[in-house]
Amino acid sequence: MVNFPLYDNLVSKLPSDIVIEDIDKQQLIQNINEYNDTHELVFAVIRCYQINNSNNINNEPFYSRYLKTKNGYKFDINNIPDKLIKMLMDFYIIHEKSEKSEKNEKNEKNENLN
Repeated sequence: MVNFPLYDNLVSKLPSDIVIEDIDKQQLIQNINEYNDTHELVFAVIRCYQINNSNNINNEPFYSRYLKTKNGYKFDINNIPDKLIKMLMDFYIIHEKSEKSEKNEKNEKNENLN
């Protein structure tokens, strides 16, 4: 088992019954495309999931391909397990809340300076 606090936090909050709709997959794809700064963390969560849930840990996770032109991995979301999709969806909820919080703090600091 790999010790990765973000992964552990996401796993601990998973419901027992996970239903992923196409709209959920589209939202996840949109979030991944929108937040370039999260790609390394997303890959770490995916890789950690693979290590903890698969016997095949030597290959690229979930039939992904490394694209030299993009300097990153390409995944087919239909190859990713629903549990992992839910974890990534939850990650983006946390990320968006964090970004809003940081933005509010900056605004408050700017208001206090004026």
